[in-house]
Amino acid sequence: MKRYFLLLDLGTGSIRCAAFDTRANRIGKIIQQRLNLIVDEPGQAEHSSDRILNALYKIIRQTCLTNGIEKKEIEALCISTYFHSVMLLDKHYNPLTNILTWADERSSNIASRLRECDSTLKFYKISGCRFHQTFPTAKIIWLRKQYPEVFKKVRYISSAKDFLIKNLTGEFAIDFSAASASGFFNIRTLDWEEEILKLCGISRAMLPSLVPPEYVFDKLSTGAAEKAGLKIETKVLIGAGDAALSNIGTAPFGDIVVMGGTSGAVRRLVDKPFFEPKGRLFCYYAAGGKYISGGAVNAGASVLTFMAKLMGVRDERELIDMVGLEKSLKPSSVTILPFFAGERCPNWLSNAEGVIYGLKLTTSREEVVSSAIDSICYSLRSIYECIPGRKNLKVIATGGLSNSKIWLNKLAGILGIDILVPSNAEGSLLGLKRMAESIFLKGSVSNKDSPISIKEVIKPHNIERFEQGYRKYNRIYSKFNGEWI
Repeated sequence: MKRYFLLLDLGTGSIRCAAFDTRANRIGKIIQQRLNLIVDEPGQAEHSSDRILNALYKIIRQTCLTNGIEKKEIEALCISTYFHSVMLLDKHYNPLTNILTWADERSSNIASRLRECDSTLKFYKISGCRFHQTFPTAKIIWLRKQYPEVFKKVRYISSAKDFLIKNLTGEFAIDFSAASASGFFNIRTLDWEEEILKLCGISRAMLPSLVPPEYVFDKLSTGAAEKAGLKIETKVLIGAGDAALSNIGTAPFGDIVVMGGTSGAVRRLVDKPFFEPKGRLFCYYAAGGKYISGGAVNAGASVLTFMAKLMGVRDERELIDMVGLEKSLKPSSVTILPFFAGERCPNWLSNAEGVIYGLKLTTSREEVVSSAIDSICYSLRSIYECIPGRKNLKVIATGGLSNSKIWLNKLAGILGIDILVPSNAEGSLLGLKRMAESIFLKGSVSNKDSPISIKEVIKPHNIERFEQGYRKYNRIYSKFNGEWI
């Protein structure tokens, strides 16, 4: 009998599913279903847990149907989810809230106050996380203050990962990787950190049990098997967080990955926890004894989506096409600080705001859009410069923006280094596939992996022009950051 494995990747904007066989060959195409965030009030960015579950079961059935796979042929589901989510559950594991995603900003004032406490760097050197609205630490305190009556009913604190695992297997468990991005976790001991839990007013009993990312559940719950159209004996690999898996898939030997998606990130795998002296970078557990160190920005394609909405353009793709490669390389008098959804790394300014500086009567739409793309790359450079030993490491571009020649050329010029574009930009799915191979096909990730296939190398150009632009960006940032503290 044929055997297949399904890779399931829950992202902020979509859920994706891919099937592969026992020879590690992908079967058919990747199936994707869009997910909409709930943004009914300022700062809100939530997912409906019911819609997430329904999308999960639907995409499993759709992948099997599209590729002619029978339910008895699925050996295992392998799970990847986005980091930093949180939700409240009652004693029966029923949701009391939606899933608050990393993009939810409503706890920013609480995060700012937490960052002012004397122990902020102490907790960073325990958890690898800063006090910021991205992380569940601030969100939990905000939820308790905002919804005291709801909080009285709370029995469990959950995330997207353990909520899915609970519904798929009946077990309330989370992997070290997803747990380490919560802010509640000690990345040295790989356990919940009591001192941080106490600060947030919660207890260990409210949190899921901890397992390694390589942990496999031996069967589905009866309800999940019925809804997904699979046999109960289907195994479930808990997997890791999408960011960690992206580096495992794209840069398993410690090179730098620059991701340009809805948000952006610069990160690399390291052999032990790394705590940047000023706390400018995060550090999470990845898998297989490796950690992921780097920084993330809210400024990614979301900035261009915002611009498209302002300018009455259909979407960010049309906006980029409007500029064109030749126009995008010309100098601009406009400088943008792309903090329309606040700032994460490197300075963690929760209340940072977007700025469009230098507008004139002669400024064109194309010039503003080109400057917006510059600003995304400048914010990524500010993280890149915090990574030790970066000059000896390759830089690999992933994410949706890696399909844009304009973004890639600007990134190469602004970082002043070759940008490698992989043949397979599906980093998190590739990392999940490699993990699944090592477990179910008895291969070794460390021995089996070879350097990834590179389809293109983007050479840096206009370096001096971009260097001047970056210096101006930093000067304007310095003028405004005092307003945001």
